Amino acid sequence: MELSYIERRRNNRFARYKLLRRNQAVYDAVLRYIRPGPARVLDIGACDGRMLSYIKDRLPELDCYGLEPQPEFAAVCLDRRLKLSEGRAESMPFPDNFFNLALLSLVLEHVEDDTACVKELRRVLKEGGCAVILTVAPLWERMAALMGIKKADHFRNYGYKSLKSLLEQAGLKVKYSMPLPFPLFYRLTIAEKW
Repeated sequence: MELSYIERRRNNRFARYKLLRRNQAVYDAVLRYIRPGPARVLDIGACDGRMLSYIKDRLPELDCYGLEPQPEFAAVCLDRRLKLSEGRAESMPFPDNFFNLALLSLVLEHVEDDTACVKELRRVLKEGGCAVILTVAPLWERMAALMGIKKADHFRNYGYKSLKSLLEQAGLKVKYSMPLPFPLFYRLTIAEKW
């Protein structure tokens, strides 16, 4: 992706609206699955940190980390409360059992080695830690690409069964999964390390 993606998220009214709705959906899931007390949260594919900032504004006690493979995206993060690192989801620069919660918001589709990504996700989560995962609805993704609304830039798309299988093979148990309402065309899935 290019920096124009960030500009579109900042300047396009519909893109801002969708990002706000997406942030709210992830925040609601965080509230449901974060345990009380000090906690570390990791946003994998944090882009410019806007989702983490949204969560930090509402839960200032959280220790918020971001991982972004594109240094130019992390460089435009304006929120100094966040700890953004450059790195890839397939080999995260964090210790084992470090995070209480991890976020993957529309990221897994862009990771070439999804199996390595979810194994790393499990490794960095504490026992009983949860992952909040947003994926794009496969039918919407295919239609949007065919109509030229967006580029076909995903390695793969996930239906519920394929995502559940991927997570379970890595040792993550799906606790909850549901499609989000229009206009998001996303599926929200919560998985726990066991």
